[in-house]
Amino acid sequence: MNVKVPIYRLKLIKERTMNVCQRVLDQPFAAARFVERWIGAADREHLVAVFLDAECRIVGAQVVAVGSLDHAHTTAREVFKAAILANSHGLILGHNHPSGSLAPSDQDIRTTKKLVFLGNMLGIRVLDHVIVSRNGFRSMHEMGLVLTPTKTSDDEKCDGMNS
Repeated sequence: MNVKVPIYRLKLIKERTMNVCQRVLDQPFAAARFVERWIGAADREHLVAVFLDAECRIVGAQVVAVGSLDHAHTTAREVFKAAILANSHGLILGHNHPSGSLAPSDQDIRTTKKLVFLGNMLGIRVLDHVIVSRNGFRSMHEMGLVLTPTKTSDDEKCDGMNS
């Protein structure tokens, strides 16, 4: 008896584009500015992933989750699915806090640490997780909450995120 097995072809489809002033995101401020411009004014939490090449140039981005006023739930599968298809070397996570708070919640911290760990296993480094609000931004990397592995020669262009 023959059974038909589906054969898949994976394709990343560009939905739209966004004009940016800076294509290289090698500092938390640059990452926060990009995320703020994209989702900063949203009335619900949005979690985004910005995909980077080995020189911290943006190769793409995706809204990973849209939540409620005070949280946006996601899974590692959703974060890394498009990053793998985009052939990302690394990524920066970002989300907004409509409340104006810049403090990461316990869930934000747990999720970020889990994604950093899993990203390291996949070979896609999570370089930072920025929170944006009407009161500015906060970098979890600068807070010591995103610990990346020892840098290699491939990572020289992203020094600001890896110091």
